[in-house]
Amino acid sequence: MGVRLFRDALEALRTGAPSDEEVARAKAVRLARLEGAGDDARGLSDLWVTAIVLGNGTPQPEQERAALLRVTADDVQKLARVVLNPGTLRWVVLGERGAATRAVEGNKLGRVRALQPGR
Repeated sequence: MGVRLFRDALEALRTGAPSDEEVARAKAVRLARLEGAGDDARGLSDLWVTAIVLGNGTPQPEQERAALLRVTADDVQKLARVVLNPGTLRWVVLGERGAATRAVEGNKLGRVRALQPGR
């Protein structure tokens, strides 16, 4: 049941745009984190990791803030269609193999394959 609920939630995100209120709340949370980033070591490290990942060289919080403010519900929907595509998602199920197999097969997620370290 839990896998099906999670799968249904992902499908709803993929097929339906978030409300304006959801987008506004997500922006407010991210903006608050961005504005307080210089207050502690974790915030500063987040700024630097983002800069490195984006290839900016140094943190650019003002540019990130401006980009974030431009994001629309339609932008989120378009990205969700790509990122949450059922054909490209990989599910990782932990636990006893028999229970995992029943959960995967019962929810038509494919077949169970054991993960091999280093592969």
